[in-house]
Amino acid sequence: MKLSIACYTNDPAHRVVAALQPLRAVADEIVIAVDSRVDTALLGEYAAAADRVIRFEFNGANRCKAWLHAQCAGADHL
Repeated sequence: MKLSIACYTNDPAHRVVAALQPLRAVADEIVIAVDSRVDTALLGEYAAAADRVIRFEFNGANRCKAWLHAQCAGADHL
C-alpha cells in the first residue's frame, strides 16, 4: 500500500511547503495541484515539498478532488 498526500491550493508556496514538509517522513508521494490563479513563475517554489506539481483550471467550484486523486500513484491501491 502507498500513501499519497494530495493538496490543491492557491496559497503561497512557503505556507504550503511548511504544512506538507512534516508529512514527507510518512508519505510515499506528495502531489500539489496549484490552481490557475497562481503565477506560473512561482510554481517551482512548491517543488520543495512535492514529488509532482501540477496545475488545474480554477472554476470556482471544488470539483477537482476526484481528478487530483486520480493523479496520485497510490490511487490505484485504494
